[in-house]
Amino acid sequence: MKKRKLVDTSRQKFNCVPRIAHLVTTLGNGGMENLVVEWTRLRNQFAKDSTFIYCLDKPGELAVKVEDKCIHAFKADRQIFPWDRNAVAELRRELISKKIDIIHSHNLSAMQYGAFASLRTYLKHVYTEHGGYTAMRTFKNRLRLSLLSLFTNRIVAVSTDTASNLRKFYWILPKRIQIITNGVRKHPLFSFEEIERLKEKFCISKDAFVIGSVSNLTKRKAWDRFLPVFRDLTLHFFSRSYPRDFILILVGDGPEKKNLENLALNLGISEKVRFVGYQSEPRIFLNLMDVFVLASYGEGLSIALMEAMAAGLPAIVTDVGDNSDLITISVGGIVLPKSVADWMPTIKDFLLYSDRLKEIGKFGKDHVLSSRSFEINAQNYENLYKSLMLDNYY
Repeated sequence: MKKRKLVDTSRQKFNCVPRIAHLVTTLGNGGMENLVVEWTRLRNQFAKDSTFIYCLDKPGELAVKVEDKCIHAFKADRQIFPWDRNAVAELRRELISKKIDIIHSHNLSAMQYGAFASLRTYLKHVYTEHGGYTAMRTFKNRLRLSLLSLFTNRIVAVSTDTASNLRKFYWILPKRIQIITNGVRKHPLFSFEEIERLKEKFCISKDAFVIGSVSNLTKRKAWDRFLPVFRDLTLHFFSRSYPRDFILILVGDGPEKKNLENLALNLGISEKVRFVGYQSEPRIFLNLMDVFVLASYGEGLSIALMEAMAAGLPAIVTDVGDNSDLITISVGGIVLPKSVADWMPTIKDFLLYSDRLKEIGKFGKDHVLSSRSFEINAQNYENLYKSLMLDNYY
């Protein structure tokens, strides 16, 4: 006989919008964090005070986009082994005092605290796996995620590739995994004057051909292997085929920024690479680009890529995560071969069709907005939350 779960009877839970608490380490400027902010703002628009964001560490740069009363930071000491018990207790008290129904954790650290804060309470726990690069996780961390999944009511993967990794590397049964792909909104409109000011600020001539990306500058994003390819393109392609200036823009910050700046200097291309750092509205920089690049070792379903496609940019991407589902032949751009040695000739052949780049970008825009819209993504999570509220059993 199934054991009945302790149910919160303080509210008529099945006749109202579930109260959700998103749990993250911090609201730094990343794709996942932006999605959490967007979900929170959307739900609070149609159901006031229904959604909150809890940060284990500090609030982070994106916290300013959410009302103060919707954010709480615990300043957990995550170096304590196996976890900061005081932070778990404080999180549990906060969840219960706010009458939260579902705690939704994002990334492994948050999953651990969410699982133990909800243990032996009426709270339901959802975990979304956003990453796709298992090589970055040790065996111990993969085992940790696998064990924590036993204390999690629903496990969500953002792509088919991520779901496959959860089964293969984390030993999670397929029936326990639900795929909800990330979503993207339409690209916002920016004025001609705003765009021209940015070009002037970062010394980009009006006729320059610009390749770029919006990306955290970490090892996983692999810009150290793209910069030499960019150097080769400038030497062996653009200097002969394009009488225009050739620029690379990298929007974002991270621990690898200094190393990448030094690499660009050593490669002799520092005057052609623009490291513009953290930007509160990075999407405006997509308007400066002719082509978007994603050189990552691993992705789940890249929100940065989807935003670039929504802006009508053709994309050059590595064959990781669900990139090849988004980018198909003549729709959206090209998928690079596995060997980095083949990247330069592949990109060169793609750029030779410069007269078709805008057409390819338009096809990609139509594809991503029809198949990966933010509205569909938000509704799928809402359906998941409602199904959990009807589940009274372990």
